[in-house]
Amino acid sequence: MQNMRFIFASDLHSNKTLYSDLGKLILSEKPDFLIIGGDLFAYSPHAEPQIEFAKEYLCQFIRRINIPVYVVPGSCDKPMSIKYLKEMPVNGLLNFLNLSGTNIGGIEFIGYHYIQPGPFKIRDWERRDLKDDNTVLEGVCLLSDSRDKLYAVPNNFLNDMPSIEEDLSALNNRKSVWVIHTPPFGGILDKNHANVLGGSKAVRKSIERVQPILTLHGHIHEAPSMSGRWSEQIGNTISINPGSGESLHAVICEINTEGKIVSIVHTLFGELDGIYPHPES
Repeated sequence: MQNMRFIFASDLHSNKTLYSDLGKLILSEKPDFLIIGGDLFAYSPHAEPQIEFAKEYLCQFIRRINIPVYVVPGSCDKPMSIKYLKEMPVNGLLNFLNLSGTNIGGIEFIGYHYIQPGPFKIRDWERRDLKDDNTVLEGVCLLSDSRDKLYAVPNNFLNDMPSIEEDLSALNNRKSVWVIHTPPFGGILDKNHANVLGGSKAVRKSIERVQPILTLHGHIHEAPSMSGRWSEQIGNTISINPGSGESLHAVICEINTEGKIVSIVHTLFGELDGIYPHPES
């Protein structure tokens, strides 16, 4: 297999203009596949409008671009909407990345969608960040049942769930690309409008420990404009949060068969400069 080229975008939130621009980018760049790092849908407390968007637009979009699409859910994507996507008739083009890994051209692609606790009442995709965290949430805490009905849970319910740190603890393959909705903590890829760092300490610890080739993130839309950067080098790993906004924020990545990054180009901010490190160097 020659060098693999793929496009990564996140947090499109049912925005037809962004999806349309993404389709045009795919037509122009001719990547081997597309990765969407979560929040395919606009926020809604219920799945119905998200499923309608999938039926009326997203299904046709995937068929039209006619390349494999790999996704992880995001914090706004309702569980029932994700269930619908997994059953959507798109000729096998839509695939979900998870911790089990998917081999593409000899590189393992990992997906993970849980985020650390945030300010929202609906907490379907939340986990404690670190294993020793004792998390007691404020206000009403809601989860969605299998019929998309919301029900209240105790404010300390996350203490009975695995943490993000525990979920990621089994990862050990350096020749891998991680697609994780939440960015690593640190002030570059996770700074929000309130000047608060919204990333995951567990994600950062896992990157530091394993040193994968590349990690791809979203969730904090404004991070590139707040920090002035859309990439960070963590050891030998390149971590990316392209951001999200009124214009399409996406990156075009090329990796060779040895697992070395050849190039990364942002649609708005240009090429990532410098020599790309190798995870085994």
